[in-house]
Amino acid sequence: NRPEQVLIGIIAVNAILLFFLRRGYIFRSGIALIFLMWAAMTFQAWVADGIYDVALVAYLLIILITSVLVNWRVAVVVTAMSILSVWVMVVYHGNSVSFPHVDEPAGIARDLTVIYVLACILISFLVGMLREAMEKTAREFKERIRTEQSLRERDEVLRALDACGGSGNIALKLLGLG
Repeated sequence: NRPEQVLIGIIAVNAILLFFLRRGYIFRSGIALIFLMWAAMTFQAWVADGIYDVALVAYLLIILITSVLVNWRVAVVVTAMSILSVWVMVVYHGNSVSFPHVDEPAGIARDLTVIYVLACILISFLVGMLREAMEKTAREFKERIRTEQSLRERDEVLRALDACGGSGNIALKLLGLG
C-alpha cells in the first residue's frame, strides 16, 4: 500500500538524517529533512486524492518545523512551494477526466493520526523551548538584581568611608579599595 510505503520511507530517511546529525551536519540535515518530508507529502497527495487528500494538511506542520529547525526564509520557500503544489493539483484535477476517489475512513483517520502526533511533538518541543527560555530569563534577572544590590551596598560603604575623611582613606587602603 502506497501510504504505508511513504511513511516507512520517511522513517528510513529520518534514521539516515539522524546519523548525519550526529556527525555535525545540522543545517544540511534540517534542509534535507524538510524537503524530503515536503516531497513525500506532495507525492502522497498526488497519487492518492490530489487536492482532496488529507496529506496536504501536513504542509502546515512542515512549514512550522521548517521555521523551528532551519529559519524563516526557508519556511517562506516551503510555503511558496506548498501553495504552488496545491494550485498545480487544482489545475490538474480540474482538467482531468477521471474523478478522484475518496480515501476510506480508516485511511483518513490514519493520516490525521500521524499529523496530530507530529503536531503534538512539535508543540511540545516549542513549549519546552519557551519554558527553558523563560527560566533562563528569570535566572538572569535574579542575578542582575543580586549584582545591583551588591553594587548599592558597596557604594554605601564607599560613601561612608569617604565621609570619614582621612581615616576613611586608611580604611580604603586596608580594604584594598584605595
